[in-house]
Amino acid sequence: MLSNHPILITAIATALFAAGAACAELDRGEPFAEVTPDTSADTVTPDTRDSGGEVSDDTGEPDGEPGEADTSTPTSFAGDGVHAVLVANCMAGGCHGSGAGGYSIVDDVDADYETTLSRVTPGDGEGSLLVKKATNSSSHAGGPALSPGSPEHELVVEWIDDGAEP
Repeated sequence: MLSNHPILITAIATALFAAGAACAELDRGEPFAEVTPDTSADTVTPDTRDSGGEVSDDTGEPDGEPGEADTSTPTSFAGDGVHAVLVANCMAGGCHGSGAGGYSIVDDVDADYETTLSRVTPGDGEGSLLVKKATNSSSHAGGPALSPGSPEHELVVEWIDDGAEP
């Protein structure tokens, strides 16, 4: 699922380096700068033929017709970057790294997953306490940690909507 979020990969890497260098200075209220991949390089699409001699589509796009149900793997806490987003945006600056408000992120995937589950309603990303607090739509002393509509916000909501899997 992380491969579906190329902008997010860059944003997470940028956030982690920024958090390490000056976590107290991290501007948590603004979305990360958008990064557009360089597509100017020549690319080669292989001509693959099945056993009947027909050319198959090897574009990497999902198979199937538009409107078909997505059968992809649900977004995961550790593998798709949700944990990294929470570390960069909630632990930075000492807020939830010190357990503010009874919610603590300690940069341990298993411990942070268990703690975070108490703040989510699997299947209801926007209705979950975690998202309400992080976007400041519910009283949050630390102000907004995620900007609504940002790639980080969308990833966290997608993870919860997908069932909040580890």
